[in-house]
Amino acid sequence: LFMFGHVALADEEMVLSPNINNNSPTTYRIEKCSTSSKAPCVSTSNVRQLDLYAPPWTFSSNISADEIMSRLKGAIQVVDSSSEIMQQDGNRYLVVQSKRPNDLFGTVDKLEFVVNPQDQVVTFRSAAPTEGNDFGTQRRRLEEIRKRAGVFGIMGDTMNTADTATI
Repeated sequence: LFMFGHVALADEEMVLSPNINNNSPTTYRIEKCSTSSKAPCVSTSNVRQLDLYAPPWTFSSNISADEIMSRLKGAIQVVDSSSEIMQQDGNRYLVVQSKRPNDLFGTVDKLEFVVNPQDQVVTFRSAAPTEGNDFGTQRRRLEEIRKRAGVFGIMGDTMNTADTATI
């Protein structure tokens, strides 16, 4: 299990559900995309399957969790005005159904976001309900949401590597 503060990125597939202990705050976990399914999916939890993985988003510590959730929801509405918020837990967890534009079959994808204000990170999953090729729709939608929100970076994007480090 890889831990990012109170948000756990699973090393094994698990069902997305609130982890409720009697005296502990609710912890939300993002489910991995199934490696046996051909349904288009992208998740921050698929750290070992690069074709299904996307890195978590980061945000500045001077932005409140309420502002992060507000910007996230606003960006989702701009990217897809037909999207519908299905579940929300304050400023920590969001589930959205999003109709694919120009899709003759009316496919509705499910997007899930967990905001961790302590570690300034957003984990997510975007998945289609059926198998088939979405020609990169899941990744493009997530990237457009990230850019439109205007406050999210990509985890590891600003880290120096051995190739780029300055001495």
